[in-house]
Amino acid sequence: MKSVRQLATEIGVSKTAIMKQIENLGLHTELQRKGNQFVITDEQEALIKSAFTEKSKTIKSQSESQSDAPIIAVLQMTIETLREQLQAKDRQIDTLTAALQASQALQAGALRQLPEPELQEPTQPPRRHWWQRQR
Repeated sequence: MKSVRQLATEIGVSKTAIMKQIENLGLHTELQRKGNQFVITDEQEALIKSAFTEKSKTIKSQSESQSDAPIIAVLQMTIETLREQLQAKDRQIDTLTAALQASQALQAGALRQLPEPELQEPTQPPRRHWWQRQR
């Protein structure tokens, strides 16, 4: 037999939470007193503990499903957006590659058509001294 405080400490909840659970389960009429404390039998303890574990499982499963749904939706939208951007970039790369190949082909053809430059010596005007300047 345990007191309400001992059971609350063991489960990790407050005395008030234990008392509310006792009322919810309808066990408040069956509680025994030992001095100033309510004493809980082993059967009552098992019922209270099972009620808290079921409640925590339900809360965890609801919170997990509710909290994961928006995150999953956002991630799926992000993945779809990134896929579309990747496809657009692939098309741009293909277009640029084709344009580069065409440009290289034109340059190669233009180089073949250019005549060879003739080598000529540069002509320089005759050098004049200061006394030979024209007025």
